[in-house]
Amino acid sequence: MGAVRVGLLCGMTIAVGAPGALADTSTSPNWAGYVVHRSHMRFSRVSAEWVQPSATCIPGRRTRSSIWVGLGGFRRDSKALEQIGTQVDCSPTGAVHSAAWYELVPALSHAIGYRVTAGDLIAARVTVHGRQVRMSLTDLNRGWTYVKQVDAKTVDASSADWIVESPSNCFIGPSCHRFALANFGSVMFAAGSALSSSGYSGPIADPHWRATRVVLRRSSAITQLATRFGSAAFPGPLQSYGTGFIVTYGSG
Repeated sequence: MGAVRVGLLCGMTIAVGAPGALADTSTSPNWAGYVVHRSHMRFSRVSAEWVQPSATCIPGRRTRSSIWVGLGGFRRDSKALEQIGTQVDCSPTGAVHSAAWYELVPALSHAIGYRVTAGDLIAARVTVHGRQVRMSLTDLNRGWTYVKQVDAKTVDASSADWIVESPSNCFIGPSCHRFALANFGSVMFAAGSALSSSGYSGPIADPHWRATRVVLRRSSAITQLATRFGSAAFPGPLQSYGTGFIVTYGSG
């Protein structure tokens, strides 16, 4: 991914769902998926699987989409995020490129030097103990596993995240350049689970924590750009006993 940042959720606005819904809903300019959180709760692990998508590309448009699991980054005041995942991009020539990466925000992302292609089954996990972060990514089709363990300067473990993202080339703020979202079609997250620091393990929909459904939709200030590039993504309802969901690319 080079110097591209996947980064924190920004510009979130909460819109509480109807009574009895499995999750409330928020809107973000760069995240789509589900996040679990609870006041005063810390998480020590997040994991999931997905099938690497392809992308529909149009020559002349450079677009990018990231698929990842991570810990942290959801709160407005968050200063860190530990994440690992894959990327599907469209080059200006209309070619599709896939890659794997990890990132410890606020540092830049790092490429993982293994091949990933559309149709590969990917398994990802992030574990945090104190400031020690362990990230693993496995391509079950190609038979490789990448593991990275580091001592991070700053850790946020206040949420567990399953996300498709429109990445940017900066940390956060009005000067960020956020790439238009690549048309990834749809991505299904499966086997999604989280582990709290107290040792409680459960699926995304577990009542032990609060699940928030995050819709990627650009703010009104850049509605014209969103319409032009179709930069929107919509997570469907939780399924498979609350462990999975589908994120679908939309028209903005």
